[in-house]
Amino acid sequence: MRTARRGSLTCNRDMRSLITAFSCWLHYWQELSGAILGGLLGVIGAMVVARSAANRERRNASRMLQRDLLTVTTAISALTYGRKATLETVGPDTLARNLVRYVPQLSPLFEAQVVVMIGTDARLAALLTGFHQYYSIVQTNMRRITADLPSDDSNDAQLSLPRLLQHVDDYAQAALYLLPLQELGLPRRLYWRLRRRLWPDQQDKDMRGLLDRLTMRSARR
Repeated sequence: MRTARRGSLTCNRDMRSLITAFSCWLHYWQELSGAILGGLLGVIGAMVVARSAANRERRNASRMLQRDLLTVTTAISALTYGRKATLETVGPDTLARNLVRYVPQLSPLFEAQVVVMIGTDARLAALLTGFHQYYSIVQTNMRRITADLPSDDSNDAQLSLPRLLQHVDDYAQAALYLLPLQELGLPRRLYWRLRRRLWPDQQDKDMRGLLDRLTMRSARR
């Protein structure tokens, strides 16, 4: 009888020790898993916030860039009588005379907004860079035309206006075709890219040809 009771007490003590050890083990892993899970949730939360901020910055940059580009393309449309004539047909004399009255100015933040696009879409960034380079030359030439410079310098600047403005318009139109995609979420952006590739309308076909020409022009520069 005593032997049985002693064995029962020993068994109870072993059971209590086992429960205590399991409780300690469970408490330790609860704390560790809680710390790991908390750290992962913190990282995921930071990534979501950073992505949201980047998307907001991209959308704002897209809107500002579109506003600048539309200002220039609207001016070019006015110079060509609502696109009823080409820039070559209008001629350098008329272009210079009209631009002397008003040369559209880009936003001081234009280059900063282009930098935002560099990490988003390399092709779009290249188009915006090409637009800015040619438009800067147009602005420089207009300053030469309006300044008191020798006639040869003024004539050279004036004669190059149709060609330069055509480059400006091409790059602006191509960029305006791609920029609205930057305001869409990823699923809609992928859908529109797929639609333009598989079921293009006439504008898509025209823009694809223009993009190919601009890519070849950039490669030759």
